[in-house]
Amino acid sequence: MINKIGFKNIKVFSQYTEVDLMPFTILTGTNNSGKSALQKILTLLKHGYLTGSKLRIERLNITPDLAAEIGSFENLINRESGNKKFELTFFNRVELRANKKGTSNNIDCKSSYYASTKTTLTYQVTNDANRADLIACTQTLSNGAILHFEIEPTTYDPGAVDVAVNDLILDDYRWVIKNIDLQTIASTIRPSMLAEKIQLLAKDGTKPNKSAIDDLLVNTQLATNVLGSEGVFYSNTQSPQQIELRTILANNNIFTEVDFISAYKLFEEKLLLYTLNNNWFSIGVFEPEDVISQASSGSGRWNNFKGAWLEILTNEPFIGDTIGKILIETGEAKTLFDPVIDENTSSLQKFFNYTESYSLNHIMHLGQGISALIKALRQQMGRINLSEDKIEVKRYYLTNDSSNSLFFKYANTKLLPHKAQAKELFINQWLKAFDIADALKIEPILFSDAILGYAYYVKRNGKFEPMVDNGLGINKIIHLIIRLAFADNRSIIILEEPEANLHPAFHSLLAEMLVNSSVGKTFVVETHSEYFIRKLQYLVAKQEVKPDDVNILYFENPHKNYEGEQIKRLEMRPDGILKQDFGTGFFDESVRLTVDLLKLQASN
Repeated sequence: MINKIGFKNIKVFSQYTEVDLMPFTILTGTNNSGKSALQKILTLLKHGYLTGSKLRIERLNITPDLAAEIGSFENLINRESGNKKFELTFFNRVELRANKKGTSNNIDCKSSYYASTKTTLTYQVTNDANRADLIACTQTLSNGAILHFEIEPTTYDPGAVDVAVNDLILDDYRWVIKNIDLQTIASTIRPSMLAEKIQLLAKDGTKPNKSAIDDLLVNTQLATNVLGSEGVFYSNTQSPQQIELRTILANNNIFTEVDFISAYKLFEEKLLLYTLNNNWFSIGVFEPEDVISQASSGSGRWNNFKGAWLEILTNEPFIGDTIGKILIETGEAKTLFDPVIDENTSSLQKFFNYTESYSLNHIMHLGQGISALIKALRQQMGRINLSEDKIEVKRYYLTNDSSNSLFFKYANTKLLPHKAQAKELFINQWLKAFDIADALKIEPILFSDAILGYAYYVKRNGKFEPMVDNGLGINKIIHLIIRLAFADNRSIIILEEPEANLHPAFHSLLAEMLVNSSVGKTFVVETHSEYFIRKLQYLVAKQEVKPDDVNILYFENPHKNYEGEQIKRLEMRPDGILKQDFGTGFFDESVRLTVDLLKLQASN
């Protein structure tokens, strides 16, 4: 489930901004401050990813109907940046599965675990102002794994025999991966590989010595000579060989154990990077459910790797790497390829094989993270329940009029009493709470046996009156009550100033009704109502709402001077009191007017 959304270069937000989607996400603040931006983004996600009936994240389209609501991309992107790229970031939690033993890769890793993922999708607005193409993807897992690549969307024929290596296959599209940041992969998987190596040794009953060597992935004779129990930093006596080694270390600015380990970690990252560069083709093809390796394992790649490395270590100073230089100076470069040095460490060949296994698993998890995001978008974006700017209340709703689908939906459900009971109880409860009516009555308009439409009535004091005769504010409440009754329990419900046209006491009741219907739902409410927020504080204090389920975001006007961030999160204590100060001109406005009135009276 997506629990947070980030965006950059959209509307007034030229810089990256995050919004947590909590059960009650309240957007408030000054006018023209960007509160509607989140609603426009959610509207774009609900409709813009759809191509026919399928969800596509490689392209965002704004149809004419959608443009009428949110405008073109020229209206959405930040006008002052001069940049036609924008970012959308999604946070969700996903189950990651390891490649199973017995597959073509024969990798035996952890079976599965849950991780939090952060996926940033970068889009480029095309010459068509109503289309934006995905050009890059960056995914970060909570274990530190990072994958960044650029893509080039192309059409894909599922029936084709040849599949290009390094293509990300999604339905009947593929992404051609152009640039993969292997350096980041190398630096982020090293700590995870080290931790897993220690766990595997402990599981096998082989307990690593408690020494600085435990911080290394690849032990060498050099590492033993420096960090071992008889190493140059620990031995009380110094042999000529140790004195020579210490001199070489000093000439390379290594004077302590910490200096050596830091340099050695960089050396191991370069080993990882070379291994990934040498074998990236084996990580191959992404698919929605998995990552498939097209290369077979065996000794061939190891022999190629070994030959290339021997040449590098013999003829080059290892691209300026300190440990590489020292290995050459001490004549120990070739010991990298010797058999196991001791029972607690692996040879470089084992490191090579493990790197292949781990990096494949690592990339596979990132591929699964992307797949999980697509599934989450497909599920959640379909459940976005958008605000309706115009609610038409009519005397009759005819079947050929699609402008009031919610009223038709309720009318059709009423014809199936076993499906309508729970919804009817909720509707009647809140009709009474708002003192609108005791119940709704729906009369079908018949011609012979055919239903031509419906007429809505409210039951008040035992009498039925046409719903259309109510005032605008009352009919807005009726519409909202029906909307909440039909909302899926996992819906993201967007409400834009629901307090408009309502008496202040009803603002308070609105908050109570949302809490009453909130199980499993996420509300994104844009409001200027002090009474609505005060009632939420009261409900938190009554322990009907958890304080951590309320996310009040105060938006500052970006065109005026303000201190701190443009969006300020206001947190609640368990007693309902806000931990931070509200912006000016909100809670303080009534007090200010009262003081001004008293001053005016005193002067008269």
